[in-house]
Amino acid sequence: MKSVLPWVAKTFTPNYFKLAKDQQAIQMVTISFSHYCELAVWALEKGGKKLVEHDYAPGQHALPAMRIRVYDRERHFSQSSRLMGVKEKETLENVGVQLTEEERKKSKRRDAAARATAVPVAVLPDGRVLTDSWELAEYSGLPSIPPDLKVLLDNELGPLNRQAVYSIMLKPANIQHFHRLCTTNRQWLFRSFWHAYLGNYVVKIMKKVFRPFDEAEVTKCKGSLQQTFDKLDRLVAERKGTYLLGDKLSLADIALASLAAPILLPPLYCGGKYTAQFQELYLSDPDARAEIDKWRSTITGQYVMKLYADHRTNSCDDVPFLEAVALMCD
Repeated sequence: MKSVLPWVAKTFTPNYFKLAKDQQAIQMVTISFSHYCELAVWALEKGGKKLVEHDYAPGQHALPAMRIRVYDRERHFSQSSRLMGVKEKETLENVGVQLTEEERKKSKRRDAAARATAVPVAVLPDGRVLTDSWELAEYSGLPSIPPDLKVLLDNELGPLNRQAVYSIMLKPANIQHFHRLCTTNRQWLFRSFWHAYLGNYVVKIMKKVFRPFDEAEVTKCKGSLQQTFDKLDRLVAERKGTYLLGDKLSLADIALASLAAPILLPPLYCGGKYTAQFQELYLSDPDARAEIDKWRSTITGQYVMKLYADHRTNSCDDVPFLEAVALMCD
């Protein structure tokens, strides 16, 4: 069984290594509304790198990611930003907890599966593989990010933000917005499969991972996120120049903006590809709107919204960005 999925991935997904060489462009596999993928895409675009993004819905991304990460006898696994569920984080935080042999084996299998299918992952024209958002962002050539800030963003802001957003998105009244995110611009066959089976399966897994209906866990998450925003507010307020590291945009700014964006929903998040869906969520759920407005009003929130307005490119080709926002606000 161990060899079946890599074989399926190799047989039924594109050869990204060949595409990268033939097109002389980075081939990146993403879940396009992921904030970690947003970090990689924005940084590379800002750095002027030639990039082809292969964006997928959750679940749909697994085989394409595996096509790159498990290539013949090579393994290209990420060592950072791995998605962990609430239960797994609790186990790691409780040093005294002893796992049984079976639990250790299960955890090891789950870890290997997560690393084999994590996104973003990309192939360069020379055949090298960049295994996570940070490697991709550094490849952009933009001024780097201080190590202590990277740890804060990767270990606190990114995971807490994701958990807080899914506590909003997975509410029964909002679940249709999540399904729309996952099926926008997809072929009819995939949309049918999503609505018939995959969508409900993905939502079931996400509810198990993020516990969006566990009030105590959501309260704990938002409290921790507030503490993280407090740290970032001080950092932003005390900056010496226009940007975090002076008068030039750097990875520090793009990483902060990208990993804070899901709870702020800047109009140009993900290049404006999901403006209509996010605007619809914002307008239809008063509780979500109040939560988003609260974070937007912070020093960090205001800084991130300005970064997006000034520096994120609108990549939406079908409807002009401002027209899309106007339509949703009518």
